[in-house]
Amino acid sequence: MSGLDVLVHVAGIQKHAPSHDPPEDFLEQITKINIWGTLFTNAAAYQLMEKGGKGGAIINFGSEAGLTSETANNTLYGMTKGAVHTRKEWGLAGVRVNAVLLYVASPMYYR
Repeated sequence: MSGLDVLVHVAGIQKHAPSHDPPEDFLEQITKINIWGTLFTNAAAYQLMEKGGKGGAIINFGSEAGLTSETANNTLYGMTKGAVHTRKEWGLAGVRVNAVLLYVASPMYYR
């Protein structure tokens, strides 16, 4: 057996900071996990799917905040989650990338 058929990518962190003055360590952590972690995981899966010759499906868990950041100090988090929504260019190799955009009304979300 070679290749990969499906990747479900759920990793990410939610942190809040004011967009006008974010702490540097905050920016580093949230972008490393939410953007770079997603990109590198997706790219590794894409390479396996392309190599297998059958294509495949990548499902990223994003957030409604990637479309609109409606709570205070949530803009930067929303920007990082918006980065996981789609990779249309990979469709030529038969790799479909979709995002499930969650909206959770929890105390963690509104901190």
